Amino acid sequence: MRLNGAGLRSKLFFKVYVGALYAGEKSTSASALIDGKGLRRMRLHILRELEADSFHAALDEGMRNNLTPAQLSALQPRIDQLGTLMRALGKVRPGDVIDLDFSSAGVSLLRNNQNAGMVAGADFAAALLKVWLGDQPADAALKKALLGH
Repeated sequence: MRLNGAGLRSKLFFKVYVGALYAGEKSTSASALIDGKGLRRMRLHILRELEADSFHAALDEGMRNNLTPAQLSALQPRIDQLGTLMRALGKVRPGDVIDLDFSSAGVSLLRNNQNAGMVAGADFAAALLKVWLGDQPADAALKKALLGH
């Protein structure tokens, strides 16, 4: 995989993480990356301490902002499964690296190169990637940077 783009995720005036998106082929198209069949990786270099529940709540909010109620309902068991995996991480601290690997099999979660679990389904992978690349991303400046603009 090669680096597609990277940028800073800020919330209010806090620097939360540096996000880097990797893909098999570089693309400036959010939809091509979301719907891609190849492996994609969202790497989060954590800059401030975050409780697992806060971290998961932010991902959950990002999906709610980018999915229809019907899509959310269909994915809810797997959204809950991701929440369980995130809570198992406990606090994430500055210097931690969280990798989310997106593939046709689903989403694999790693913390500091240690496997932390997987949520199955290409549909779930696409839905979660919309947190950063959807029409209402968590951070518009970060989306632009991830797309290499």
